Amino acid sequence: MFELLGRQEALARSQKIIAAAVLGGMLVFSDWLVLAGAVYLFLGIEPRGRSIERINRALHVSATVPRAAPVARA
Repeated sequence: MFELLGRQEALARSQKIIAAAVLGGMLVFSDWLVLAGAVYLFLGIEPRGRSIERINRALHVSATVPRAAPVARA
């Protein structure tokens, strides 16, 4: 009988440990979810009906367009 009581206590302890581990895991997951949302809000590019190819071309063209030299005025 004492052996059975010891097993029940061990089972109750292991269930508490599992619940704490699941809670910790969900907190880590929610932290990453909030971080991903913040990155999307600050760095996300809105397509506004444009295709990915068109956005890519626009980004590459704006990066390679030479800028005109400033004109010296007399």
